Amino acid sequence: MLRIKQLSLAFVGLLSCISSVDVACAQGGGGGRGPGRGQQTRTRFELATLPEVQSELKLTEEQKKLASEQLAKLREKQAAMAPAGGGGGGGGGAAMQAARAEMQKMGAELDATFSAKLDDAQKTRMHGLIAQVNGAAALMDTAIAKALEITDEQTAKLKAANEANQAARREAMAGAQNMSQEERAEAMAKMATEQTKALMAVLTESQTKKLETLKGAALTIDMAPLRPARRQ
Repeated sequence: MLRIKQLSLAFVGLLSCISSVDVACAQGGGGGRGPGRGQQTRTRFELATLPEVQSELKLTEEQKKLASEQLAKLREKQAAMAPAGGGGGGGGGAAMQAARAEMQKMGAELDATFSAKLDDAQKTRMHGLIAQVNGAAALMDTAIAKALEITDEQTAKLKAANEANQAARREAMAGAQNMSQEERAEAMAKMATEQTKALMAVLTESQTKKLETLKGAALTIDMAPLRPARRQ
């Protein structure tokens, strides 16, 4: 029973790495301006549940409540999609791909609903915080891509780079099982750096500067409340 519970929790953990944008769990940082390791891409409504972000954006009680409700819906869906038997059977790869597509769609819908409740100033600042927290992966965000005036050709290149990154992550996750914790951390950090370069290389110099401007002042954010709890 313990093994089944652990596998089910692992599946939920993998689902928690999926939001409106598909990005490596190895990418991201604890807040601030650049990607590191140990954090997945975050949505606007997830960030809006954090005290630092609520204060920075001067969110109303109604906006805070909506963000919490959206996050609860996302987590409920993640838990519901965890296989009853732990997901250890065949077809796990196909199951995860289907789950990824469903969670991406849900995350995007929830994010759009929340974003619609922000005023213009709040939206602009939230774009900056998304860029800070998600790093180069924020380039896959529709609103940020629009702000940077990313062309259709660049969008296609970003999509191709993101798909290549996904394939590399799947391969890395398969090979990481036989690594020590330190080796795994080093490999993930190296991969995150390479994936960031692949995405950023698509931008022009002007767009890169626009992205830095969009980020705005660095905000230290404690991401711990958004990480899935580890249970025994």
